[in-house]
Amino acid sequence: MKFFKLLLLFIFLSSVAVSEQPAQLGKLLSKKYLEMNSQDQAIVLIYFKDKGNVKNLREINASSIISERSINRRMKVRRNSNVIDEQDLPIASSYVQAVANNVVQVRHELKWFNAVSAFATKQQIDLLRNLPFVKEIELVGRWKKRPGDEEEQIIKNADTTPSPTGTTSLDYGTSYTQVNQIKVPQVHNLGIYGQGVVVGAFDNGFRLLTHESFSSMNIIAQHDFVDHKESVIPDNPNTGFGSHGVNTLSTIGGYKPGQLIGPAFKASYILARTENDSSETPIEEDNWAAAIQWADSIGVDVTSTSLGYTTYDAPYTSWTWADMDGNTTLISRAADHAAWLGIAVVNSAGNAGAGDGIHNTLGAPSDGDSVIAAGAVTSAGVRTSFSSVGPTSDGQIKPDIMAMGSGVKVASSTNPTGYGTASGTSFSCPLSAGVAALIVCANPTLAPMQVRDAMRNTASNAASPNNLMGYGILNTDSAIKYFGLLPIGKISGKEFNDLNGNGLLDAGEPPIEGAKIFLSGAGTDSTLTDSQGIYYFDSLEIGNYNISADLQTGWLRTTNPSYSINLLHGVDTTGFNFGNFKLGSISGIVFNDSNNNRIQDIGENGLANWDVKCLPTGTSVTTDSVGQFTFADIGPGTFFISESMKTDWYQTVPKSAYGVDNYQIIMTSGLDTSGLIFGNLYSLDTGITVTSGWQLLSLPRKLVDHTILNLYPLSNSLVFIFNGSYFPLDTVPQNSAYWIKFESAASILIPGESRITDTINVRQGWNIIGSLSIPIDVSAIVQIPPDNVLSPYFKYENGYVNSLTLNPYYGYWVKVRENGILILK
Repeated sequence: MKFFKLLLLFIFLSSVAVSEQPAQLGKLLSKKYLEMNSQDQAIVLIYFKDKGNVKNLREINASSIISERSINRRMKVRRNSNVIDEQDLPIASSYVQAVANNVVQVRHELKWFNAVSAFATKQQIDLLRNLPFVKEIELVGRWKKRPGDEEEQIIKNADTTPSPTGTTSLDYGTSYTQVNQIKVPQVHNLGIYGQGVVVGAFDNGFRLLTHESFSSMNIIAQHDFVDHKESVIPDNPNTGFGSHGVNTLSTIGGYKPGQLIGPAFKASYILARTENDSSETPIEEDNWAAAIQWADSIGVDVTSTSLGYTTYDAPYTSWTWADMDGNTTLISRAADHAAWLGIAVVNSAGNAGAGDGIHNTLGAPSDGDSVIAAGAVTSAGVRTSFSSVGPTSDGQIKPDIMAMGSGVKVASSTNPTGYGTASGTSFSCPLSAGVAALIVCANPTLAPMQVRDAMRNTASNAASPNNLMGYGILNTDSAIKYFGLLPIGKISGKEFNDLNGNGLLDAGEPPIEGAKIFLSGAGTDSTLTDSQGIYYFDSLEIGNYNISADLQTGWLRTTNPSYSINLLHGVDTTGFNFGNFKLGSISGIVFNDSNNNRIQDIGENGLANWDVKCLPTGTSVTTDSVGQFTFADIGPGTFFISESMKTDWYQTVPKSAYGVDNYQIIMTSGLDTSGLIFGNLYSLDTGITVTSGWQLLSLPRKLVDHTILNLYPLSNSLVFIFNGSYFPLDTVPQNSAYWIKFESAASILIPGESRITDTINVRQGWNIIGSLSIPIDVSAIVQIPPDNVLSPYFKYENGYVNSLTLNPYYGYWVKVRENGILILK
C-alpha cells in the first residue's frame, strides 16, 4: 500500500510539474546522496520556497505568535512595526502534511528557516525533490562526543578557595573561586542576582532536578526536543545520561550557601534537552534550532549552550574549519537570528585545543558573529590547553571572553546532596551566561550586542584581543557599569476611582487623594497619595518589594490588591496603580397593575413575596410586605433584573418599554439605581372545552412534561403538525399548533409558566401557528417582512372561523407571501 501511494504521488508530480526542476541538494547531502541505497535513511532538512498563502503581517497580532514577554524583549532591537516578520509565521500546514505523508518521520518544524527536518530514505528524498514547493534538501549536521570529554569528578578534598568570611554577602563555599575570578560577588553585593531575567539552558537533559542546589530555582518551562516530550529527564535509566545538564545548570544558577552559588541564581529558567546521550551522534542541529525557536516564543533573555565537546569525525558531518564562518551551519544561523531577536546567546567555544595552530578549532554555533563564545581558563587565569581557538574562517576574533573551565565546582548528577568538579568550556559557558544575565538584570534595556560589548570591552585582554584568549577573563563588576553608573530606583503609581470597573486607568477617571500605600520587602515605608492620586517611593536600593494599599469599606479593588516588584538599578518602575470601585445598589417595586396601564396608580399595591432575580450573578431577593426589593453591594458589570412570574399573572412593565421582561443596568462606581418597577396583571385561566373529533390546538404555557397522556388524557391519537404536509408526533410541541383527535368532549386546563411572547417562523403558503397565554389582537402581530400575511387568521371550531384575536389554547391557519417571521407579544 505504501509503495502504491508513492507510485501515485510520482505519477501526479510527473503530470503537474513536468517543467519544474527537482529541488537542489545541499552541500552535505549531495555527497552522501551518491553513497546511499534507495532505502538508506538520513536526517534531512527540507526547505520550502514560500510559506503558502501568507497573510498581511499588519493583520496579524504579534501576541498570537509569541508571548508578550518575547514582544517586549524584541522591542530592544526592533520597532513596533516589525516586531514580527515572515520568519515568525508558521509553515504552511499543507506543505508539512505533504512531507509527512512521504517520509519515515517528521522531526521538527523550523519556521525561522521555512523548513522541516525529517527521517527520509533516498527514494523518499527523490520524491520530495519533485514537490513543487520544495526549494532545497540538505543533511542535518550531526556530531559525536569525544570519549572522556567533561566528565564529572567526585570531590574528595577541597582544592579551591572557600568564600572569605566578611567580604561577601553570600557564602559561596568552594565555588567562590570560579565566581570570584570573574568578579561576580561584587555584583551580588549590590543585590543583583539575575532577578527578572529568563535564562534558557540547553543540554543533554537534566536527570537530577531534585538536587539541593536547585531547591529554590524557578524553572518555568521545560521540553525534550530529542524524545518530543515535556520532561527533560532522559528516559534511559543509565545515570550517565542527562548528567551533563545537571552539572552546567548548577554552574549558572545553583544555590546552596556554603557549597555552590551560581552567578544568576535568582533568574528564571527554561530547560531544553537538545542532545541525545543514547546516540553515537548526540548533537543534531535541528534539535537546537527547534529549541531556540521555543525559547524565543516564551521570552528568554539569555541562553547557555555547552556544545564544546564536539568533533567533526566522518561520517557524521562534512563541515570543516572553513565552514565556521557563522553563516553556514543551521545551528549558527539559528543562533545569530536569535540574537537579532534580542536574545543574548552564549555558547562554549569548544574543547578541541589549539589544533594545528593555523586553523580554528571552533564548534558551531560559537562561530556566529552575534554569539558570545566562552573559552576556558584555569583558576590561576591561564588558558586551558583544551580551549578551542579562532579566528572564524571569515576573520572574527574568537573566543569572545574567558571564564574558569578547569576544576569547576558542580552539583552531582547522582547524589542530591553531593558535589563534584568538572572541566571544559561547557562550564566556562554557564559562568559567562550567568554574567550576561546579571548585565541584563542590572540594565534590562540593553540589546544582545550591547551585552556582548559590555562583557568583551571590560575583560582582562580588551586592549589586545587575540584568538587564544579573546578579550580576556570577564569582569562582571565593570561590565554591569559599562554603559553608565547604576542609579537608585523608584516605585510609583496612582490610586483612582475606577468608574467602569475594568481594572484600567481610563481617561476621566478621578484620582483618590489621601489613600495610604504601604511598602515592604527590602525596605519598609508608607505614604499617602497626593491630590492627583499619585504615590511614589524613591531612593530605593535594588531588591524585592511589595506594594499594597488600604481599601475603604464599601469599595472593591479592581486591580491587583498588591504588587510584588523586583526593583533593578537604573529602572524607574511605575504604573503600579490601585483601582477602586464603590459598590452600588439596585432597587425597585413589584406591584399589581390592576388596570393594565403600566403605571402604579393610587390604590395599586405592591406584591409581597415576589421573587426578583439578578443575572449574571444568579442572586435572588424576595419583595417585602409593600413589594419593594433591593440588591446591595453590586460591583462593576452589566446586570439584568427580572421577576419570576406566577401562574395566571402577566407582566405589563417593563415589557412595553423595553420589549423584554427585564431591566439592563450598567453599574458604574457608586451608582445607586432605584425606581425599577415591575407591573403585573392577574388573569385567571379557565381553560377551554372541546368537542369530540379533530381539534386545532396549541400550548398556552411553558411545560416540562409534553406527553400526550399528561396533557390530553381523553385523547388516544398522535398529534399532527403541518410543515408543507402533515407529520405525526408522539409528544406535544411547545411552539407550534397541531391537530389532535378527542373521542369525546373534554375540558382542558393546562398549568405552567405563562407564555407572553413568541417568535414564529413561517414559510411561503399556508401555516398553522400557536397562541399565547393571553389573548392577542392580530393587529399587534409584527410581520417580517412587512405585509407578508395574505389571509385572515382562521380558528377551527367545527369549521373554520375568521378570528381577529388569537386566544389561548387554539391554533390558527394563516397564509403568507414568502418565508418570514411573525412576532407575538
